[in-house]
Amino acid sequence: MTKFKLKKETCRFGFGVKWHYRDFVIEDTRHEDSPYSIWKVLTPNGREIYKCGNGTRKEMKQWVDDYYTEMNDYLINDCK
Repeated sequence: MTKFKLKKETCRFGFGVKWHYRDFVIEDTRHEDSPYSIWKVLTPNGREIYKCGNGTRKEMKQWVDDYYTEMNDYLINDCK
């Protein structure tokens, strides 16, 4: 289990929610008439790097954790 915490930020007009996790923003961009979420992972400057229409917030957290794991493996193996 990860030691990192989610920080919630409500978007304007009450549609969608942003979660700050590690160095990324996980965003639920739900359209006003739709009960379904469209999850996005964004960099802090707002660039979209991953999108999933059928996912959950938990899956987006897992994607971010996997991203860090892959980057750490890459850096460790690259330096040897």
